[in-house]
Amino acid sequence: ASQAYPEQVIGPNVPTVRFVVNGTTLTATFNTGLNPYTKYDCYVTANTSIGEGMQSKIVSSTMNESLPGPVVGLKLLCNTFTTMTLIWQQPASVSNTIIVAYSISLQSQASFNSTTKRTVYTLLDLTAATTYNVSVTACTTKGCGDPVYLQASTVSIENISCASVTAIRNNAVHVSWMPLLLPSDGTLVGYTVFYGQRELNSLQVTNGVTQVDITNINLSNDMYQFTIMAEIRINGQSKNVNVSQYLYLKPSDSTVLSDESSVSTINALSTILAIVIVLLLILLAVIVVLTALIVRKYKRIFYAVAGVDKESSHREVNITLTTELGK
Repeated sequence: ASQAYPEQVIGPNVPTVRFVVNGTTLTATFNTGLNPYTKYDCYVTANTSIGEGMQSKIVSSTMNESLPGPVVGLKLLCNTFTTMTLIWQQPASVSNTIIVAYSISLQSQASFNSTTKRTVYTLLDLTAATTYNVSVTACTTKGCGDPVYLQASTVSIENISCASVTAIRNNAVHVSWMPLLLPSDGTLVGYTVFYGQRELNSLQVTNGVTQVDITNINLSNDMYQFTIMAEIRINGQSKNVNVSQYLYLKPSDSTVLSDESSVSTINALSTILAIVIVLLLILLAVIVVLTALIVRKYKRIFYAVAGVDKESSHREVNITLTTELGK
């Protein structure tokens, strides 16, 4: 017959154990104090009035994982007409779990569910100017935890997000945008920048570059419009995705820049002119000094060749003048 013994506390920080003896078989059940996804080593020793016997072979066992906690800091990173990029952090405590995936759900007319191993995800093919209820849930091999919810919206044409365009001269602009964050099964082929007035030109950008300078345009006559699209490949199929809505640059946006450029040019020319004048004055002073030295040198040579001492010559001239005056 089986005989059960009450739970016993073996020691501090050790789980309580309950023993059941059935003939020569001893069953020990650890009921409390075990941590999820933690490895435990167990062995058995027999104790008599003489003392403790040899320990049995060690048996190791790892506890099952627990369900993960909620993700932290779910927010909207970027949005366009048809896309929303979400970002979050892993649950606060993951020491006893391994996150294998995150589940993303979108509540709309047709429910959407997807998974990713990263903490960022881009929702595609959405409707412009629409608010969606989104949830993100962390999952382990044991299952998924509690979802975290967020209301996020795609943008309308009046809004500006994810991209910017700046006039750098009256005939050139700088366009930059945030990189498109793709699902785990997606790859980026490249970006295309469309720009122009009534008819749009296109500029291909590859190798993941997210900025470009566009030149040879005239910002003084008419408004220019810009937009960026990305070509991506998901499961072998190509798809074009809006990275930004239309951005507009008016002629007035480059007027101030042109005026500032003119002022800068005048200031630069004035500085150069002042430097040239100073150099010319220095050169003139050097010429005067050199001329004086040369004249002095040649005077000495003349006196030496003539065999006349300069001071005696002066005395002779003075004597002559005195004699003439005396007469």
